[in-house]
Amino acid sequence: MKRSLTAAGVGLLGAAVVAVSPAWSVDLTLDQAVETQVIATDNVDLEPDEDKDGAIINRVDYNTAFSAVWRRMNVTLDAGLGVETENGRDPTIDQDIRAAGALDFIPTLLGVEANASSRRVLIDDTAPQTEGRANSDDNTETVNTVEISPYARYVFVDDIEALARFRHRETLKTDTSDSDGDDGSRGSGGSDREREMQQTLTVDTRSQLRWVGFQGEFDHRKNTQFGGDSRNDGAGDFEETTAGLTTRVPVTRWFTAIGQVGYGWVEAKSEEDLTGIFWNAGGVFEGAHGTLSMTYGRRYGDQWIEGDMTYAITPRLRVQAAISRALETSMGRASRLEGEERTRGEDSVLPQTSRTSGDNDDGVSLAYTGQFGVVGNYRRNTYSLTGAYTNREYVSGTDEGEDETSVSLTGGWNRTLNREWTSSLTLRSQHASGSDTDESLTLSARGRLTYLLTDSASLFGGASHAHRFSDDPEDEYTENTVFIGGRLAF
Repeated sequence: MKRSLTAAGVGLLGAAVVAVSPAWSVDLTLDQAVETQVIATDNVDLEPDEDKDGAIINRVDYNTAFSAVWRRMNVTLDAGLGVETENGRDPTIDQDIRAAGALDFIPTLLGVEANASSRRVLIDDTAPQTEGRANSDDNTETVNTVEISPYARYVFVDDIEALARFRHRETLKTDTSDSDGDDGSRGSGGSDREREMQQTLTVDTRSQLRWVGFQGEFDHRKNTQFGGDSRNDGAGDFEETTAGLTTRVPVTRWFTAIGQVGYGWVEAKSEEDLTGIFWNAGGVFEGAHGTLSMTYGRRYGDQWIEGDMTYAITPRLRVQAAISRALETSMGRASRLEGEERTRGEDSVLPQTSRTSGDNDDGVSLAYTGQFGVVGNYRRNTYSLTGAYTNREYVSGTDEGEDETSVSLTGGWNRTLNREWTSSLTLRSQHASGSDTDESLTLSARGRLTYLLTDSASLFGGASHAHRFSDDPEDEYTENTVFIGGRLAF
């Protein structure tokens, strides 16, 4: 089983930057861990019960978190690389590599930001997925992304700020299977490449006018797809130019009203008219325990809702939620979600939303993304409940007029039994449906017990069960696994 590691050189780039820089001026952190486990499964290929086969899977994972901070530059690398064999044969590589960096040429005035990633992701929301081991090559593809964004900022008299930003994204999707082949695989075949170019100019009054604030924005972006073994006839190509004005009016100490109006020009191979006036109205609440922002309006000829909330109900109980909508392709969506994760930081309790590579001819979609997370810490126990919602309405390509919806809910309970022993229990459900897909529901449960040998070494073991229901009997399956392993951090 072959898998692309096109972007794996990101880690070497970060190491090279450190090697050529003066050691006295950099603050370095490096956390590493190696984990090995043996997994016994009764359904290695996630087939219907009458066709399932068992297997013993040996897996080794290497994870590293690296950061380097200079006076005007910073670099971070989060990488996970897994290698596993099935019954001692067919080695499989599973990667999740992300890197980011920023450089200030002139502090607060001129700089550049960059990020890169290489991830193995599911093709679509209906693809069978496993826990604790690699998903099948037939249901996954490698998505590699590189993005660079130089910017220039200038503060005029009376605290008026102007920000000009240019963004260039290249995404390469690779796959070793062919959906037209005889192997029944669901991959798109060959490779796909997508390029996004964006230029943005923003002028903000900031605190110049104390009773009202204005922000004007001009944005232009162009998305172009290049086919690999099969050309999608430009279904994912679109160009958008927008101009808008946002007004902020402080109503009270805790509430600020927000309103926006603008016009957008959209060129896409779509039967829908996406060009026209857009508007939204809402507000931002800010208090001692958190913030809440919510706006409602219309854009692309449809309603437009966006919001974000972070609130500490008590010192032990936190809740976070977000909803957004975007005009994008599947590969563009993966890049946007990674950017949102970096912005929220490590303290975020929001779950990852559905992230799929899509088919070559998916085209452009209007996508809603919703997330929520609740985490509570009580003595030795940590409880969590998270949910994610994704809805895509395709406006171009062979799927134009169709939609896909994915909803997931996850509950977790972690408990510290004593100084050496900890336990965890995870329950998860995922529902997927669409105009041209079979409806499916997947339920899973996973329990784990960990014994701490030292501060950096531990042993663990556990079991899991998954059951999938589907309108198509060929997509239904059950799986039971038992696993045991160890972890060493250094």
